[in-house]
Amino acid sequence: MIFRAVLSAIALFIAVLIEDAFVSALPEPLNLIAVVFTIGVLLFHFVKPHYGAAWLVAGGAALDLVALPGPSRTVAYALAALLGLFLARKVFSNRSLYALLGLGVSMFAGAIIVESIWYEVLRLIVSEPVAFSALLQAFWTRLLTFAITVFVAYFLSRRSVVFFQKLFFLRT
Repeated sequence: MIFRAVLSAIALFIAVLIEDAFVSALPEPLNLIAVVFTIGVLLFHFVKPHYGAAWLVAGGAALDLVALPGPSRTVAYALAALLGLFLARKVFSNRSLYALLGLGVSMFAGAIIVESIWYEVLRLIVSEPVAFSALLQAFWTRLLTFAITVFVAYFLSRRSVVFFQKLFFLRT
């Protein structure tokens, strides 16, 4: 149990490091890839929804510690995790690619909307210039980038599971 928690913390640290240091330095459409959120959605789909929810909340908190002022991603990812828990049980209960895409895109759209509302409230309270319209203009671009990322990650994760099963002689 403790070994799995330590392993998860190390994996979360690596994912946050990749998203914050590497992906954010890429050109425009590629810097919108949400590595931590993608892994959380894959955990929702492949492992258990509770693991994915815990990953999203911890990942949002970790991203807020290294990148943005205020708990914007923590709140957005936590509310997306709640939405995902509901959707994984009631709407997208089967384990197909379409269910994964529907679950992931719904959760990510919720997270984007909550994050945009957070920045608008922050702008009203602190009177800082936050481009709310720019956040919503990038909505469809971020959503499409996320859908493509989840699609690619789905096939990479399926291939990697088969590879490691053959490598370590595991039964399917």
